[in-house]
Amino acid sequence: MPQIGRLFAGGQNRIACIWHGVFLGLFGLSLAFSFSGCTVLTPRAQMDQEVRARMDLASSYSANEQPRLALRQLQALQGPADNHPDYHFLYGLTWSKLQRHEQACEHFRKAVSLRPEFAQAWNNLGQSYAALDQAEKAEQAFRQALDIPTYLTPEFAAYNLSRLYKDQGQTEEAKGLARQSLDANPEFVPAMILFSELLTADNRIQEAVDIVSRGLQAQPNDVRLMQDLAENLLRLGRQKQARQWFERIAKTADPQSEAAQVAADYLELLPQWELWPSLEWTPTPCFGHKPLDL
Repeated sequence: MPQIGRLFAGGQNRIACIWHGVFLGLFGLSLAFSFSGCTVLTPRAQMDQEVRARMDLASSYSANEQPRLALRQLQALQGPADNHPDYHFLYGLTWSKLQRHEQACEHFRKAVSLRPEFAQAWNNLGQSYAALDQAEKAEQAFRQALDIPTYLTPEFAAYNLSRLYKDQGQTEEAKGLARQSLDANPEFVPAMILFSELLTADNRIQEAVDIVSRGLQAQPNDVRLMQDLAENLLRLGRQKQARQWFERIAKTADPQSEAAQVAADYLELLPQWELWPSLEWTPTPCFGHKPLDL
């Protein structure tokens, strides 16, 4: 019996040694993969890696204004990526660039259903609704974006909602949202221009000049701000200052741009006012551009 016991104990030791050797072998193999830069992926991880790679490629195509190439990558992911909110957000942006706003709405809605706090998707959903003339739904989407405390760029949704109110003739609400956009980002040029337009329509021209002048301190080479300021200076009768800004536009803007052409048109007319300042001048459209609404 003692001999049998010794044999049994020896067998156990041999089995333990075998398992120990197997464990060390597997551990060494995993280390070899790790140090060689290899990763053993599960089928799910491989799928997620492909989804991310195709989405990155689609995002690159979209950023380079190649939405149809982006669309091909996104269509290849239908099914595996259906539960990814970022996938639907990118899909919505791509359809928006192709002016297919109904399809864009579908994907933005899916994105916010998967991630309700996805403020960017709410904002873009609002833009798509606005493009479809569904103002009430657009307003709700923009409001939803603005109600999300983690939204990093609320100036966009506030600006878009301000534009929506402006188009509906709700000027006081539009001014409040334009101000909210600038409070979120004081250097956001589109909101400056919009706020200036709203103030000008309200005959608060000096306030519009002050808003744009502050903007030019932060964005000294922005042609849109220069043009807005120059035209409002004309409304205030400050022709010489206006001319200086139009000259600056002519030097700064692309010679083929509309802003450069508008500046050239004004510069042809301004010397006449300096020679005959007492004459009343009524502006007429130049090259399809209406200089001022006096």
